[in-house]
Amino acid sequence: MKTLPQVTRENSADLSFAWACLLSGTIGMEDFTAWAETVVATMPSDDLPPYMIDLMMAESHRDLTVGIRDIIGFWPSTDFDAQTQAAFDGVVYLRGAARADDVKTPRHKALAALQQKPDPKDQFTRMFPSLTLDETA
Repeated sequence: MKTLPQVTRENSADLSFAWACLLSGTIGMEDFTAWAETVVATMPSDDLPPYMIDLMMAESHRDLTVGIRDIIGFWPSTDFDAQTQAAFDGVVYLRGAARADDVKTPRHKALAALQQKPDPKDQFTRMFPSLTLDETA
């Protein structure tokens, strides 16, 4: 049985990860709305939170960042532990999206953490299969 995307208030792991990717610049607005469209297209309508359609149809980056709470009714939270945050920062580096003020982990430590804990990389490739990670970055 295929696992449903985790996009509800009670279990928002996928939504929170996608939002963290958007906030970090790892993906763009188009990538986020395309991911939301995939969720809408693949999730059974009985399980689909109505706000996923709103996220899919968002017209501005602001709506999806500072305005997301107004759309979905809560703030998505990744609740990364320190090692997972460092590994997530590794994904940010591999996407070439690292901004000095936003990335919490130095590049070499982030890439080492990603080797130790590949979960964020695996989740990124599962959720955004059309996007690439530059392993040479």
